[in-house]
Amino acid sequence: MEPNTADWQKAEAFAPTGFGPGIPLDSVASDSLRPSSQDRFWQQLMRARILIATVLLVLQVYLFNHSPMSVLLLLVNLAYLGIAMASLGWTRPSPSASAWSAGWAKSVWIDLAVFTALQALQPDNGMALTPLFFFPVLLAAILGSLLLALGTAACATLSLLSMAWWHSLQNPGLQASVYVQAGIAGAGLFAVAALGNQLAQRLLREQSAAQHSHWLASLEASVNSLIVAGLKEGVVVLAPDGSIWHANHAARGMLGAEEAPTHTSMADAPGWLALQHWLSQRPSGEQETRGEVSLPIPDGGQRRLRIRMQTAASPAEIPACQVLFLEDQRDFETRLQNEKLAAMGRISAAVAHEIRNPLAAIIQANALLEEDPLLPAQAKLTNMIRHSAHRLAHTVDDILNLVQIQPVEADAGNTPVLDPQVRQVVLEWQGQHPQGMRLGMWLQAGPHRVLFEPEHLRRVLINLLDNADRHADRSAMSIRIRSQIVMSSGKSELQLSVWSLGPPMDEHVKTHLFEPFVTSGSRSSGLGLYICQELCQRYRATLHYIRQDDQGMTGNAFHITMPIFQPHALR
Repeated sequence: MEPNTADWQKAEAFAPTGFGPGIPLDSVASDSLRPSSQDRFWQQLMRARILIATVLLVLQVYLFNHSPMSVLLLLVNLAYLGIAMASLGWTRPSPSASAWSAGWAKSVWIDLAVFTALQALQPDNGMALTPLFFFPVLLAAILGSLLLALGTAACATLSLLSMAWWHSLQNPGLQASVYVQAGIAGAGLFAVAALGNQLAQRLLREQSAAQHSHWLASLEASVNSLIVAGLKEGVVVLAPDGSIWHANHAARGMLGAEEAPTHTSMADAPGWLALQHWLSQRPSGEQETRGEVSLPIPDGGQRRLRIRMQTAASPAEIPACQVLFLEDQRDFETRLQNEKLAAMGRISAAVAHEIRNPLAAIIQANALLEEDPLLPAQAKLTNMIRHSAHRLAHTVDDILNLVQIQPVEADAGNTPVLDPQVRQVVLEWQGQHPQGMRLGMWLQAGPHRVLFEPEHLRRVLINLLDNADRHADRSAMSIRIRSQIVMSSGKSELQLSVWSLGPPMDEHVKTHLFEPFVTSGSRSSGLGLYICQELCQRYRATLHYIRQDDQGMTGNAFHITMPIFQPHALR
């Protein structure tokens, strides 16, 4: 394919940055690179062939009118002109084709035959046609192999020597001069054949290397564009004149120009003027500059950005461009918060591990107290200690298990039937929440079992019900439990849903819904949904939130999709 300006501009949008070790030239089909130049050479040489044939015919007609000439000479010229004009529509012969193939016969060998015939039919005082033999030699050297070029030069030299021998018979006194002229012309033909072929091959190699480099640049530009477009960090490339050269989707969003189709229209984005003002205050000549800036956004608010500006390295004769890396301050703070949470998780695990031994001692001591006769008030207190200690022990175990979550192996003795298990948990929860009219239950999962430890399934469902109770409307049937069989990825799975009638979630809470310590209520620790998701992942289930309609009312729904337990999979 032929490189064009638009392609080169695309390739230069991001300069090469070391795209791997490079792809060898041999890995790119050379036949797909070279025909462009060779076809162009073929067309140019065929046009030159027509020009030569036309000039020869005109000169022969002129000489025919002023001196006696052979009619056969005119006919040969006329036939050659017809062949030359027809050659424009012929296919270029392959460089690897045999020297006696039809393609070379219609070009190189016809030219040699015609020029030899013209030389033989030419009268003694006619035109000197020796320079014409350079044309077929040049054609063979440029488009063919070195062997073909040297063979053509050899045939042309033999033709010239034959003509010299013939003229020496006609004029014995010119014998030495005609042989010298033929020999010099033959040496020139061999030189043209060798040099022309070497120059043509070098030109083709350079074109192959250039197109290969262009192909790699285009590929790297495409890969760079995909990488930059997928970054959450905003990237803006400024041309030397300060205009926007490139901006990825994240940067357009930060500048308030998500729908801007061109870089020119981005200059009208609300945040661009504020960013330009920040840039104008930066000292020039620094390779890297950092700072913060507040940018207005379309809804009238402000967005705080962290900016890192770097100067792209370039040759001395090319003006340098600036690259801006933009990061939303909220994302930066969220990343710091996540790192703090990760550290807190490790600390929590360590604390939980230290609590386990004293807690076991408390449980054992309480059990020893219960062995002795106790007053009713004392029995009540030991009972409270026992329940609270076991509950705390269960929480410690959950924390320790969540630190290192591993997929659970299938156990036929620990796979509850979904619907009875859900009904039992819901009835237990209703006993602690007497507003039973708020809850409706439709269980249609059938006799299918799920790969879920019953106590963990209970905890997930209790957490979802508690979350629904905190945020649902107080009207009847504002909380609804459903189980059903659904199709996912071409196979049947079980889905358990907890739907609650209530307003939409806050966007910040929705974005970080399953992260620990994120909550919209002051009484919640923010760990419930996080633990639910972690437990679901442990049992190869998925938990997701969706705003959903149910019987004409819109509410918040949490769906747990679980694989159906297959007993035969254990065998």
